Amino acid sequence: MGLAMTDYEIAADFRQAKNKERQIGILADLNACKKDRIINILHEKGVLKDMKVDVIKAKQLYDQGLTDNKIAEELGVSGEAIRQWRKGAGLKNNFLLQREAAKAIKVTEGITITETTAPSADQSVVVTDIPAKIKAPERGDVSAERFAEIVDEMLARCRGVLTAKAKEYATEDRLHNFRIAAKLQGITERQALAGMMSKHTVSVYDMCRSGDYPIELWDEKITDSINYLLLLRALVIEQSK
Repeated sequence: MGLAMTDYEIAADFRQAKNKERQIGILADLNACKKDRIINILHEKGVLKDMKVDVIKAKQLYDQGLTDNKIAEELGVSGEAIRQWRKGAGLKNNFLLQREAAKAIKVTEGITITETTAPSADQSVVVTDIPAKIKAPERGDVSAERFAEIVDEMLARCRGVLTAKAKEYATEDRLHNFRIAAKLQGITERQALAGMMSKHTVSVYDMCRSGDYPIELWDEKITDSINYLLLLRALVIEQSK
């Protein structure tokens, strides 16, 4: 399927971008395609050499236990760039390491005792730091207070992503991408936005239908979906004036 922009336009847009890592995602949205396709085009045009990751800072954050997505957020680059850096450095995925560690801990409603050699009669056993009761959270047991916390956390995340992306645009118009995409494709601005949003909607739908995914991936996809609806709200308000 043809893209809204030519390969030359994509490469030129990428060269002019201040944050080249994030620009790949923006170009993918503008052309309603996957990031891999944009990366292939940029590779063919010889402009990927402009991508950079602060490897020293990335390693420091990795050593602190941050996952790929968290490191990407801290450095203002794409998650894919961090994954490529980590694999090239021969480092394991922190998220997978943390998940394996969590599986190794058996949580019960009482106290789990590790089998050891039994003490002799003249020995004493000192046990410390054992909680009186550990209970795993039950599914469906979400209080009004906890739900409010979840909403606040998600809205803060959405605002953070929107604020970060605002710095990438050359103009003050937050709806600039949709206006350009609409002109390139000969459609309305709402249709352009809906086209870009559709891939995120499909992604969430596919995740709901299959398998278990890390919470970070859920956060990323849900945040993107909410933010597109917020941008649609801004577009609707503007056009209703």
